[in-house]
Amino acid sequence: MQNLTQIQDVKMYIESFLQPQGLNAYAWENTKRTAMEVWECHLKNRPVRRNLNFLCKEFYQMIRKPNGEYIVPRSSFRTM
Repeated sequence: MQNLTQIQDVKMYIESFLQPQGLNAYAWENTKRTAMEVWECHLKNRPVRRNLNFLCKEFYQMIRKPNGEYIVPRSSFRTM
């Protein structure tokens, strides 16, 4: 995966994740939208000002760079 420095690349990255079984389409779209917001903050070097505690492991994968590094401080959220 390329270096994610452009919003269009981030969008393609987020869209590459499969919707988890049991998560409805509305919740999945909200999850992806939130991940995009987090990436936009990251790319603009701005802090994330929202709750990032999700019950979907795919969300936490979305807010990582392809090398596995989180784009927000790990202390700012809890995983499942």
